[in-house]
Amino acid sequence: MLAPDPLRRRFLVFSVLFVVATAAALWIDMPVARWVDRDGFRSLGPIDSVVVWSEVFAHGVGVGLILLIVLVLDPDHRRQVLRLGTLSLGAGFVSLIAKYAVSRARPHAANLAGTVLATFHGGVFPTSSAMQSFPSGHTTTAVGLAIGLAWLYPRGRWMFYTFALIAASQRWANRDHFVSDSCAGAAIATCVAAFVLGGSFVQRWFDRYESRGEKPGAP
Repeated sequence: MLAPDPLRRRFLVFSVLFVVATAAALWIDMPVARWVDRDGFRSLGPIDSVVVWSEVFAHGVGVGLILLIVLVLDPDHRRQVLRLGTLSLGAGFVSLIAKYAVSRARPHAANLAGTVLATFHGGVFPTSSAMQSFPSGHTTTAVGLAIGLAWLYPRGRWMFYTFALIAASQRWANRDHFVSDSCAGAAIATCVAAFVLGGSFVQRWFDRYESRGEKPGAP
């Protein structure tokens, strides 16, 4: 029996920790949402502008442009772009599917004077976007992109993770998600990374695909 891959185990541990953080964040969801509703982020001056523009790191169009930049400017890693896209846009798609399992009102559509449990509604397959708060697809995409870029360019890993954190805060500032929604999105992204980067048939497929692009005689 093969020993568990250390990288997969690490990402799965992070995924579990984010699940725990999701539960813990329920205690601060409403206070943070009410603070935002009282112009919380707008009171931070130039920081608010940074938060607003950070959505490019989490939006499908912005992520697509980043993938295109890597494709054009880093020919040695062109075959890795597919894996990078799976870690970001692929994880975001998983998050999109998960939205249909939980019906939760977004902060802008919720009664912020009520309890956090009142933001969750019975039933699945919410048809209204206002009821698709959980989890945050933008945060899932941003964290997945940060993981992928950190894997490809390790020297910038803290910068990428900082971008992902700011992008997550943009979802709170825009009143589209609660803090716990972002934690859940990060849990999905790290779980996807566990199989895309850790020891699994998915990781082995990507390794074979990427190795076909190596030059003969390359180390």
